[in-house]
Amino acid sequence: MENGFLTIVTKYGFYKDKLNDNTNRLTVESVFGNLLGSRVKLRALTEEESGIKVPERRSSNVPSFGQKAEPQTEKKGSSLLSDAASVLGGKIVE
Repeated sequence: MENGFLTIVTKYGFYKDKLNDNTNRLTVESVFGNLLGSRVKLRALTEEESGIKVPERRSSNVPSFGQKAEPQTEKKGSSLLSDAASVLGGKIVE
């Protein structure tokens, strides 16, 4: 986060467009604002626009095609912020 802007880099423009959709953008800004305790403005960019490469990563709890999903267990020390970063394939930079 820099100067009140939370920048999320996506691999594909589809995700960028979804994040920049007014309703989704306001929701993300509200959630992260509450988590961080300050006003947040979202800036969604693609890899090409940002010059940052999003690592190819697949969560170990996501089943492959044809596999049954395992029941999820709560991880100790997990937080909403780290879970959100994990879902979006990102990392938290301070």
